Amino acid sequence: MLDENQDVTSQDGSNTQEVENINDSNIHWYDSKLMKALGGVTILTTIFACLFSLYNQYHKIPSLEEENKKYQQIINEKQKEINYLTSNSVVSQLRKENGNKDREIKLLESQVREIRTSRDQALNGNSKLESIITQWKSAHQNIENNLKICSQQLQQIKVNADLLKEITFLRNKIEQNNININKNWDKPTNIQIETWRLDNQGLNSMIKDYQQKLNCQQP
Repeated sequence: MLDENQDVTSQDGSNTQEVENINDSNIHWYDSKLMKALGGVTILTTIFACLFSLYNQYHKIPSLEEENKKYQQIINEKQKEINYLTSNSVVSQLRKENGNKDREIKLLESQVREIRTSRDQALNGNSKLESIITQWKSAHQNIENNLKICSQQLQQIKVNADLLKEITFLRNKIEQNNININKNWDKPTNIQIETWRLDNQGLNSMIKDYQQKLNCQQP
């Protein structure tokens, strides 16, 4: 009866070990897949951000600034026309030449109003354009900041992948040491067994350090 209980206990321990090994394997498989997926998404985001940044830097912002210069030239020309048409000398000369030229004066005043309206529209357009330029420059700066963040994330993914790879290597080494300790053929000496056990302690300590680094680096 005692032997049967020992067999059941041994079998339960073996089953528990197998479940732990399977869970450990699944965790590593999911970790690896997740890291690859994150790496792929980050790389695509970085490529898109680089292209968008180059488009802003070499095309969109220079184009808007050139259009802004054209608006400014129009505003200056309209202001010159207004200054000329509203000068006292021009109006006085027209009145002296012919007192009946009020129609021409009114026409000129109407033209002045139209020019002022046109100028105000140009000023409004220029103000909107300057606002757009500011927004594009701000977006460009945000993209550059995002590129830096993406670059840091890519570097972090590489570091995490290296840590996982090193942990797997150390676990395989521990497993091989355990096989050497427990093998029934060509039994090792006590010194060899003790050496492997001490080696396993050091390897487990290294794995613990790597896992702490990995946990600190993950968000």
